[in-house]
Amino acid sequence: MERKIQPKKIEAAKKLVQEIGGAKDLFFTEYQGLTVKQLTTLRKELRTHDATYAVVKNSMVRAAFRELGKSDLDKYFVGTSAIMFTHGEESGPAAKALTTFAKENKALVVKGGYVGGEEYDANAVISYSQLPTRIDLIAMLARTLNEPVAQFARALQAVADQKEA
Repeated sequence: MERKIQPKKIEAAKKLVQEIGGAKDLFFTEYQGLTVKQLTTLRKELRTHDATYAVVKNSMVRAAFRELGKSDLDKYFVGTSAIMFTHGEESGPAAKALTTFAKENKALVVKGGYVGGEEYDANAVISYSQLPTRIDLIAMLARTLNEPVAQFARALQAVADQKEA
């Protein structure tokens, strides 16, 4: 006898496939033991980094990944699972917020992620979260390029000051 799937479950699965497909990067966590207040705090912080956090049903996520051709990510969906979806230009700041929250709240466990089309284990996600953002890298480059010019200008000023004295 074949079980009939409820229409609202089919709709929820379609929505999940769209959300996974539309996200820039995905980060997988286990949240067992977090309070509603803690989850609300986490979601609020992630929104500031253009990311969302959703508790998911494992069987539905596995089905969505199969449909998207990413069934190798099934191993992350055991126990109480949730996904952080990033939508902005950079997912590093959101990953940093997630890992920082996990350090402060031991009940949140980072299990892995899917970043730039590649699977990341928990350690890789933590390492990724510690990388500087694109804007930080541009600022570092600008400082590096500016320093020789600044030194030259200071040297010229010193020469001019010596000639005046």
